[in-house]
Amino acid sequence: FFQNRAYGNGDYELVVREGSALRHYWFSYGGDWRWHKAASFGSNVQSAPAMFQNANNDYELAVREGNALHHYWFYYGGDWQWHAGAMFGWNIQSAPAMFQAARDVPGLGLTTDYALVARQQGGSLGYFRLATGDSGGDWQWRPASQFGLGAQGAPQFLEDHITPYGYHVVVKEGLQLRHYWSQGQGWNLGALFGANVQAHPVMLQNARTGNFDLVVQESGRLQHYWYDRQARQWNKGLAFAANVGSPPAMVQNQGDGAYDIVAQEGAGLRHYRLSWDGLKWNVSPGQAFGWSVASSPSMFQNRNSNIELVVRQGAELRHYWYDVGDRLWHMGAAL
Repeated sequence: FFQNRAYGNGDYELVVREGSALRHYWFSYGGDWRWHKAASFGSNVQSAPAMFQNANNDYELAVREGNALHHYWFYYGGDWQWHAGAMFGWNIQSAPAMFQAARDVPGLGLTTDYALVARQQGGSLGYFRLATGDSGGDWQWRPASQFGLGAQGAPQFLEDHITPYGYHVVVKEGLQLRHYWSQGQGWNLGALFGANVQAHPVMLQNARTGNFDLVVQESGRLQHYWYDRQARQWNKGLAFAANVGSPPAMVQNQGDGAYDIVAQEGAGLRHYRLSWDGLKWNVSPGQAFGWSVASSPSMFQNRNSNIELVVRQGAELRHYWYDVGDRLWHMGAAL
């Protein structure tokens, strides 16, 4: 779920699993301000998709189909259609995590390749790369390495945007979380942290400090951890929320730098703000909204600073948006 960043466009793009296929929806931002139902594609889909907009504005998507991964791409500005790319991987057991690399990674050089991590049978993690045409590649997916053991659930995967760059993965192992990191020379075993972890975490790199911030469901609550890049150490932050039923959604606010977090609590949703005042972390509970919530929410902050969210309510998808002016959540259309 993201806002199209191409010049002259600002539509919201969403792809969700419907039965054994994927469905593309788009919201006409600045047009008729409505959701539109687009193509259905894929078969034997077994996970949520991972999707981003690449440097050429095309949409790239990977999803688990059966026990393998399937790459699809949407030709933006061309035929406006989804195209099936390669099938790759083996014994895949989770949704993938994927992005387009955009930094000078030691051992890899300046690259625009796609990087992907997914859990494989037995709890190992598979790391795959696609060499794009922009970096002189051949548009082929290749296994780069296999690492770890005992992983459960979907991994969280990000690229460090500060020297010395590199990649970081955090995944559930037993009742804790495991950190792995790489700077182009294989994967390194990092810290094991957390307690009574119940689901996969969500993780972002703080745009102001460069540290990583992570929130995970522990014992029915949400627990915040943050990674000090200088000390290379995970630190325990605040616990908050109650009766949490799934992984939350989290964005860093473009205005004040605080984290806006929406969690499923019971049958509804609750908005929290997590902020750092220079001395300590603070949590502010916000509005409760929604009903019959049946999934984790997905959200982003749009170019006008409002927050857009989609969640499954009963058998339908429901759109909500948060107005930074009145600081309230508003119910939008059912998709």
